[in-house]
Amino acid sequence: MSKPTARKQKILFVMSFPPPFHGANLSNQMVWNSKIQDEFDCKLLDISDRRDLNNLGRFEFTNVYLALKHLFQIFVMLLKMRPDVVYLLISQNKWAVLRDSSIILLTKLFSSAKVVIHLRGAFFKHFYDNTGSLVKYFVAFTLKRVDAAIVLGKSLRFNFEEWCKHIYEVPNGTDVLLDFDIYTKWSGKNEIVITYLSNLLKSKGFLDVLMSVKEVVKRFPEKKIIFKMAGAWGLDSVSGLTAEEIEKSANAILKQYGTESNVNFLGVVTGQDKLNLLRQTDIFLLPTSYDGHPRSIIEAMAAGCPVISTPVGAIAETVLDGKTGFIIQPGDTVRLTERIIQLVGDDNLRKQLSIEARKRYEEDYTKVIFIRNMIHTFNKILLQS
Repeated sequence: MSKPTARKQKILFVMSFPPPFHGANLSNQMVWNSKIQDEFDCKLLDISDRRDLNNLGRFEFTNVYLALKHLFQIFVMLLKMRPDVVYLLISQNKWAVLRDSSIILLTKLFSSAKVVIHLRGAFFKHFYDNTGSLVKYFVAFTLKRVDAAIVLGKSLRFNFEEWCKHIYEVPNGTDVLLDFDIYTKWSGKNEIVITYLSNLLKSKGFLDVLMSVKEVVKRFPEKKIIFKMAGAWGLDSVSGLTAEEIEKSANAILKQYGTESNVNFLGVVTGQDKLNLLRQTDIFLLPTSYDGHPRSIIEAMAAGCPVISTPVGAIAETVLDGKTGFIIQPGDTVRLTERIIQLVGDDNLRKQLSIEARKRYEEDYTKVIFIRNMIHTFNKILLQS
């Protein structure tokens, strides 16, 4: 007589996918299309909003309609599926977090499932501390009923320590350039490619990069230096600037410094085009003031790019200052320019940091490692009392 097969634990994933293309949606896609499906009985509530970045977190009719629709859908799925775990990303803006809190409350009222929230940003606590008292009360009320929280690094645990007893650290990962030989990127090069790859937002340091171009190009008149900007214009919820305002500021900087010919705007770059861009990149820039653990940095390290970024979120746990790149303070355009000049002017240093960046990626940030860590975390959560 055959031994009965053990029942797989049921996980209901509440997630969104691209488009629009940003780190959280891309990571969701990786989680869903993974070996997690083999380990658990997985169901999906797709809450994707296929519109552009300008709609994120806004209070408008379509967002309200979608929120109510998704709440009804999760209510039905809770009754039908009876999951052991409900997993959702927690938002960092007023209207979206009210939806997320409602999902948490609904889950606790109509199921015995453990609720797992995953923060793919860095500033939930900052948002919470600066929101209104009624929203704050409701969010705190629901977060106290969360069973576990996942953050991107040790430095981000503070976001939920006030409410959650169980907090787990799972940094991002990717396998987009796992088979890339970084030693090929230096052969036959006659130019220096400096790349910014993220949404074109002031809070991401995009305008700071543009302000550094003139001094870098001026310092090396004998070199062909190209700054490549890959990403979408969008509403910057941190600075409050619209896509039009950011684009206007960018054009003003380029015109003031006369650097239009040194900067290429590529738009949204995905798939093979993105991989080709990173293969060509000599220096990667993301001087962000508002981030968690950007996928673009992991991808750049996979491509053997020295990274210049900031110590926000869990970035400084990944980019080791002086070893795999450089850490500067947000908004410090002087230091940003100095570090770019240092790397452009020292081929040996650039290659040394490139090798170390790739090595660190292989040891800690591949997709296999990321998914293994997620499976391990889910198993620990299922066992916790």
